[in-house]
Amino acid sequence: AGVGRGQAGSVGPGRSGRAGRVVTLTEEDVAAGRYSLFDVVMPLPGRAVTYPPNMRDAYRAQLGKDGVDLDDCCARMGPFGYCFAGNYRNI
Repeated sequence: AGVGRGQAGSVGPGRSGRAGRVVTLTEEDVAAGRYSLFDVVMPLPGRAVTYPPNMRDAYRAQLGKDGVDLDDCCARMGPFGYCFAGNYRNI
């Protein structure tokens, strides 16, 4: 997953101690071994999440099937509505 500029992957909150910070991995980061697979995170849909540019269309299409707009992550289900804050999960 990529977040921000690159598409090699993203790392964020988790075992690495980088709490609250998600960065985009570059080819140089991977080659230098700065991060491990345990650092890689995937976004859970929500308003406060940065989506990997190489996966944004897939997230948009999948959420759209459920009537959720990726840009505001809110949906209506009959008389009820809901919004997602979002988060990141280690893979």
